[in-house]
Amino acid sequence: MKNTNYLLILLTLTLFVHSCASKKETTQKAPNAIGDNFVYIPEGIAIINDDTIAVSPFWISRYELSNTDYLAFLNDLKDKGLDAAYKLALPDTVQWINHTEYGKPLAENYLRHPAYKNHPVVNISHKAATLFCEWLTEKHNSNSEAGTRYVFRLPTHSEWLRAAQAGENRPYSWNTPYLRDTEGRFRANFKHIPNELLSFDQQTQQISIAPNSRKHGFFQTDENGIPGTKITIATPVDAYWAGTSGLYNMNGNVAEMIDTKGIAVGGSWNCLGNDVQNTSVMKYNGPSPFVGFRVVMAKESN
Repeated sequence: MKNTNYLLILLTLTLFVHSCASKKETTQKAPNAIGDNFVYIPEGIAIINDDTIAVSPFWISRYELSNTDYLAFLNDLKDKGLDAAYKLALPDTVQWINHTEYGKPLAENYLRHPAYKNHPVVNISHKAATLFCEWLTEKHNSNSEAGTRYVFRLPTHSEWLRAAQAGENRPYSWNTPYLRDTEGRFRANFKHIPNELLSFDQQTQQISIAPNSRKHGFFQTDENGIPGTKITIATPVDAYWAGTSGLYNMNGNVAEMIDTKGIAVGGSWNCLGNDVQNTSVMKYNGPSPFVGFRVVMAKESN
């Protein structure tokens, strides 16, 4: 298991963050950066609807934000007596029940049970994600040596695409157009429906999904000692393989918030393979079990 915890690395003084250009790697020194958990993305382009957009350099989290890191944030707010902020930041766990067939065990266990400590935090609002970024900025800069200060925030759409595309108009964050590798293994966490659950109507020429998988294709079994949790949901933030830029789960797992409220990118574990592409965009109206986030780090402007 890779160390994906931000806070354990906050005290590190001089670190190097790997830069991933489309053809080669360089290194970029980042004073008091958060170790190997952030990847340096050099100046380059993002391609949106055939438009090329120039993007300034930035750092981006190698992983989606985990429950462990979000709980550290919540606990700090609670310890400081910041009750209003704590209430705002709490995940709306009832969304598991609202959106999934067997959501009650997840509503009770997903955020705090050790089995899910390295899974991406979900069911939080855009405002809560922004509050986390502001908190992390304050934590980091209060531990900084004199000199450059950094701001942590949600990425812009063009920054997110720049990191996912690595300068090329490719469908996924890896260097092939396929969802499986050469050994037949899936490269991402998305909804792939078994053939036995599909039905073809000769009259309408339409494919439909079997009724027992109507809601989200979940099956209630046992895992990790928690009844009813062996179902298709998000996987740990370091699952699968890194893409060309060195980032994990840019496609699928959880759709990721950007700075624009109500827009998430990259698709989620509840999306089909064609909907977890770099250019995939979904709308959300509030906390959702399908939506999480990762953090960008940039130099504080004067």
